[in-house]
Amino acid sequence: MTSRPCRVNTGTFRDPILNPAQQLFTLIVPFSVYEFQLAWLTDPTPMIWLILVIPAAGIVLWAMLYERLNYRLRERSIALPFPGPERLTILHLSDLHLVPRCRRLIAFLRSLRGVEADLVLYTGDFLEDPKDAPLLEEALSGIVGRYGSFAVFGNHDYYRYVWTEVFGKFPHAVNRMQDITEPRETLEKMGIRCLFNRSCIVDCGGYPIRIVGIDDPYLEKDDIERALADVEQDETVIALVHSPGVYRELADRKVALILSGHTHGGQLRLPWLGALVTRSPIPKRMAMGISQIGNTTLFVSPGLGVTPRLPFRFLSPPEASILQVTFQPHTRD
Repeated sequence: MTSRPCRVNTGTFRDPILNPAQQLFTLIVPFSVYEFQLAWLTDPTPMIWLILVIPAAGIVLWAMLYERLNYRLRERSIALPFPGPERLTILHLSDLHLVPRCRRLIAFLRSLRGVEADLVLYTGDFLEDPKDAPLLEEALSGIVGRYGSFAVFGNHDYYRYVWTEVFGKFPHAVNRMQDITEPRETLEKMGIRCLFNRSCIVDCGGYPIRIVGIDDPYLEKDDIERALADVEQDETVIALVHSPGVYRELADRKVALILSGHTHGGQLRLPWLGALVTRSPIPKRMAMGISQIGNTTLFVSPGLGVTPRLPFRFLSPPEASILQVTFQPHTRD
């Protein structure tokens, strides 16, 4: 009986054929285990997830840890076709949303004490909880306008929001309305005059400017007729209102300048799309910055703070605004 050699088919191992992109990937991502590297390259699903997850995580970290804390003082120029002084410097602050842990924001606000402004104007959302009123004195004392400081309140000053009310407007629960007496008294003790559907005349270097404060339209506290009741025909009017949704009514009443906040500039913006959510009836293109409505100029501040429920900003950096306002009545339509 003759024996026959036993053949064992061991097979042949071949590296998978890699395209140029995969070959480059092997050079820049050297895994310590060669087989593990090959498994990732032959099955692209993990790589696709990696490509999606890493940029998304980077954006989240940027929005939460950097941009929302990157406070800046930005100067803008506005020309009004109304009578007034040669130049008026306005420091506009909005949407502070102060809470005790906002130490970095408080430090930034304290740094504004050296700003030389003719008027300091606030457009609401000072606090999340009226019990934190002492934070206002800590943050804002020493920020003084040459001709005065004026303020209106916003919806977060009046109302305590919960998580279910983050992304939409719902009927506001009466039991979560807040008493603003302590914040109001704190502001007025510092010389900041609070206007609730009222107005006053301010002498700005020999030129009378009427400052109008309109209570928050978002909570339907506004009364434009009452706020403008004392305005005379040829007066130059600067209106303060937290939510900019009433800009059309104010423009129809020949208001020269409207200062507003509320939108946070959208807070989350995308390239080419702009603001995704504004919680305001204004067009999204007007959710931040300067817009023109006939002879009326609207400035919507991106604000400085964020709510504790949405602690991020993306492409909408927090801002304190210096407005260099010039008056050119001869250009009025």
